[in-house]
Amino acid sequence: MTDQDKVWLREQGFQEQWFPDGKVTNAGSGLNYGLLLPTAEGLAAGKHPILAFRGTSDLATVWQDLDLNSPGHGGIQQILTGFSVSYVKGIVAQSGKLDVTGHSLGGALAQHFVGTFPDLVRRLVTFQSAAPNAKQYHKNIEALPEDARPEVVHHIAKGDVVDLAGGEHLKGTFFEHDLETSGLASVSTLARIKQAHTSQLLNTEDIVGGGGQGRHTQNIKVTENATRPYTKSRLVEAGRMMALNKGTFVAGGLLAGAAGLAGTAVEVPTRLAYKGLAATGSAIASGASSLYNTVTNFFSGKKETSDNSH
Repeated sequence: MTDQDKVWLREQGFQEQWFPDGKVTNAGSGLNYGLLLPTAEGLAAGKHPILAFRGTSDLATVWQDLDLNSPGHGGIQQILTGFSVSYVKGIVAQSGKLDVTGHSLGGALAQHFVGTFPDLVRRLVTFQSAAPNAKQYHKNIEALPEDARPEVVHHIAKGDVVDLAGGEHLKGTFFEHDLETSGLASVSTLARIKQAHTSQLLNTEDIVGGGGQGRHTQNIKVTENATRPYTKSRLVEAGRMMALNKGTFVAGGLLAGAAGLAGTAVEVPTRLAYKGLAATGSAIASGASSLYNTVTNFFSGKKETSDNSH
């Protein structure tokens, strides 16, 4: 941590290091997590220990979120077998239940942890998170008394596709943010995805004032008690964005759109499409112009209803 980080943590009521050994634990590729403990003043102010899972660090590794066989997802077993449950239970007894958070792949890993140890968690907050198959964890959570179950909050971004990957999120409240695009993101699909996926959704002018970066283009949409807040139109949006942007045709994107129309899962076509993107970048298909006009007209009709479908 930098000196500035330490000062900020102290101001927020937290100790100035990661626990238990002063550093983030790196348990494998894509698997990084750390624990922050409140100070005595923080405890008095109602602060809880924070278990944070780091997400992917750049656009290239976003593909890891879309591949559920990636080291990060498979590596969750390293957490569950190597994590000192007795240590954490001691922390919970002393400082209260955990607040757990993560971005991107880290959000998926955070959900794995909360679904496995729900009795140790007060609140889960994810950002632009890929979805684990949370069905296996709902029974663990629902076995607890209702007032003992962790609060679950997911923040997602319109234009991002990582949150479409996987099975289901842990059931909770979704906040869908629609941020203004800027720079290259205004003309490039890949740049738009990266901006949507890496934006700090709560650090915007319309939320924190003049010190925030970026603005929302409309009010944040809220969906409660959901595992996926998306209707078919949301999947159509993902396929449309991937397939068509400024005359650019991405092979596999139309499959995602078709899967959305059929109401079927987009995990496989999305993953295939993005593996192709990772290897080759944007692909310009022959005849893209005529295909663009045809498909745009088709999806435009669907888009008119998608904004009112939440």
